[in-house]
Amino acid sequence: MIIGAFLLSSVIEGPSKGSWEWQMHRAFQSAITLHKPNIVIFLGDLFDEGKWCMPDEFAAYVTRFHNLFYAPEEIQFLIAAGNHDMGFHYSLNPYLVNRFQKAFDTGPVKLVQIQGVTFVIINSMAMEGDDCFLCKPALTKLKIVSRQLKCAKGDKELCEYWKNSMMKQYSMPIILQHYPLFRESDAVCSEPDEAPEEIKYIRFRERWECISKDSTELVRLILLMGELASPYKAYYVVRILSCGRGGPSR
Repeated sequence: MIIGAFLLSSVIEGPSKGSWEWQMHRAFQSAITLHKPNIVIFLGDLFDEGKWCMPDEFAAYVTRFHNLFYAPEEIQFLIAAGNHDMGFHYSLNPYLVNRFQKAFDTGPVKLVQIQGVTFVIINSMAMEGDDCFLCKPALTKLKIVSRQLKCAKGDKELCEYWKNSMMKQYSMPIILQHYPLFRESDAVCSEPDEAPEEIKYIRFRERWECISKDSTELVRLILLMGELASPYKAYYVVRILSCGRGGPSR
């Protein structure tokens, strides 16, 4: 069984800014020691200047990440890409995307099952829906994951071609990504660490503070209306059982 999972957005500062790395390091190591999780989930924006830095600076970033967030080998890391790691959709290029994916063994869409719990990790910037070099393979991979999930659920016809040996059993997928699925604002959120009142009701811009409504519905349709756990770009705590007006469930 999964005995613990941390959800983090680390934001390691670049060389042009100050840093709070010591505080992040001590907080992380203390949490690992006290809670002993077997999964740590990073919800994107590992780096502040990942989209701008030169190759040697990116390599240094990756080294700093592994030093700051060192954990015993038995603890598994699940990592989603953020816009600060490679850029917003409009500024992406294959080089920036590939170097992050190679460094952290991720992709536009990745299926992982750990102790019977299924995770689907999605690159939020691949949800633009414009058939670009990143969005098109992401859609293809979503469809493949959907077939693998249906196979695990017992669809023998799909299992003939799409069986995934990693899937030991079916479980509703937990979706992990940097941007939230579509919601109109944080007005539906009510948590101790929710967004401040003065910004809670500001409308989200699709494809900027959240993925589009169309992409959200597509993800929900393809992934069988799974248990949706999508992070919150605004960095405030949100627990949503059901969003009104077409938003996601979490």
